[in-house]
Amino acid sequence: MKKEEKCISKALTYGALVSIIIILGVLAQVIFNAKIENEMIANLEYTENAYSDYRVYYTENPFYVEPFIEAGKTYVRDYTNKISTDFSYDVNYTDELNVLEYDYYVRAKLIVFTPGHEDEDLWTREYKLSDVETVNIKNDINYSLRKTIDIDYQKYREDFDNYRRNAGVQADAKLIVEMIINNHGEYPNLDNFDFSSTIKMEMPLNDATFKIKTSTSVNDDAHKIVKFSEDDHEKVYMNIIAILLWIIALFVAIVLIVVIRNNKNKLTYYEKVLRKILVTYDSIIVNVEKIPSLVGLSVVDVTTFDELVDAQNEVRLPINFKEDKKKRIAKFVLVSNNLAWVYTLKEGVMEDKKN
Repeated sequence: MKKEEKCISKALTYGALVSIIIILGVLAQVIFNAKIENEMIANLEYTENAYSDYRVYYTENPFYVEPFIEAGKTYVRDYTNKISTDFSYDVNYTDELNVLEYDYYVRAKLIVFTPGHEDEDLWTREYKLSDVETVNIKNDINYSLRKTIDIDYQKYREDFDNYRRNAGVQADAKLIVEMIINNHGEYPNLDNFDFSSTIKMEMPLNDATFKIKTSTSVNDDAHKIVKFSEDDHEKVYMNIIAILLWIIALFVAIVLIVVIRNNKNKLTYYEKVLRKILVTYDSIIVNVEKIPSLVGLSVVDVTTFDELVDAQNEVRLPINFKEDKKKRIAKFVLVSNNLAWVYTLKEGVMEDKKN
């Protein structure tokens, strides 16, 4: 087989092995990352509705004669006595549950903070406004919860003033009142489930006039509680296949390394010496299409490439190089004035061992 044909064969072999490694690696990664759609074995939907309403009662004063001020107004801090709050919460399931219960409670939280920086808490105190109450529901798919709480606004304001006076700091404060509902249930194939909801009111304690903000964690969207089969055998099998593909890819990579080394070791002495010369002396060797004519020049045939390098060091000119690949002959020529140094490397001719 000709040298050109051998080179093409090697390139095709290397390319095929590299392609196999890439394909196996990519395929293994895809299989490993593949998501297995497990079978849905239980599906329960529910909707929630939550809101709060309140009335603000004033202390006796010469200006306001109404029994209370309705929600959504601006209130005067010094006249505010109590805030009567109605919390409302409703939940409706799409199917009857084996067990349905809930517990709820109301708490207040006084938060003192650096003026203008609500995230920098200086002091926080929590108050229990109701005990935890647990309710069991039987033979129904929904329930409604109503809870009224009276908030003694001036009590929390006094606690804030006591802190500010004793701590001797500039501070603002807000009061958060919230009802927390924890739902629990059992549904066929779903086992136990839990979810919580909150209804919140927030008001400042330091402003001469203030407004009350209401919010809730509940939204109007339908919610789903879903359980899928936990049979992960298929995922295990997929992972095993991916690992096997990675092992095969590693084996092919080892084969590629072995093939490259074997091909490298198959280089003839001529190829090894020529490659060494071209790599080592690349900076002083010039590839030419045709060796310069030596007619009329004094020609010195040197027996080793080192002698040619010694001559080059003297004249500081490049060494011309041309290889006849068919005849397996490499010729190096250095020309200076009327003198030419020639080194010829031939297939089958042993060069001095020091080269």
